[in-house]
Amino acid sequence: MTNLILYVLPYLAVLIFLAGCLCRLTLWLRAPVPLKIPLTPAPTTFAGVVARYAAEILVFRTLFTGDRLLWLASWVFHATLAFIVAGHVVGIFLSGLVCKLRGWTPEQYDRFSALSGGTLGIIILLPLIWLFVRRLNNERVRYISTPGDYFALLLLLAIVITGECLRFAPDIHLADVRDYLIGLATFRFAAPPNSALFVWHFLFVNALLIYAPFGKLLHAGGIFFSPPLNQLNNPRDQRHVNPWETD
Repeated sequence: MTNLILYVLPYLAVLIFLAGCLCRLTLWLRAPVPLKIPLTPAPTTFAGVVARYAAEILVFRTLFTGDRLLWLASWVFHATLAFIVAGHVVGIFLSGLVCKLRGWTPEQYDRFSALSGGTLGIIILLPLIWLFVRRLNNERVRYISTPGDYFALLLLLAIVITGECLRFAPDIHLADVRDYLIGLATFRFAAPPNSALFVWHFLFVNALLIYAPFGKLLHAGGIFFSPPLNQLNNPRDQRHVNPWETD
């Protein structure tokens, strides 16, 4: 029964994730923008908008000017998460290419992966704990928090903690994990690793994929549809037409 779930759930989770993202994208595209509301000082050219987005996405410029401690925790979390996701993709699907380019044996690559991944896991755990404690202790933040906010943080904590524990589990081998995940991606199914810890870690990841389109975790895509950020400061040069106008 567990093996059946591990073969079916990943496809279901990806399907729900993609369908949910498509629905959210459709809603964002159909949302009317009745006013010209660029966040000043706003750029007057498309290149300026691209530069503004680069600053927001890469260094969280607006958050930096508002709350330095929250900015530090958020930036460290997002930057570390990007490295972890990239490391998982490379380690699972491109490890052979990396070994060939670096002249490593599979054992050397696995040791490097354990060291770098374990270090990143500890780094990402610290801002996650701080963000969760902040949401509990800060009265203003606690007032506007929803159950979904706590659920997302607890789910991320569960993924990170189980992932870290997997690096020290004696009954798990990276080769088995690669065979199973590559099998899912290529529809050439291999047996999942015989590890309860891996099962929990994998289930948490699938739960995150299913939940992501329906909560605030999809802000990574929503930022591109924010009128204060994507509008040009050119109201005198180009008239903004209200989509609600009927005449």
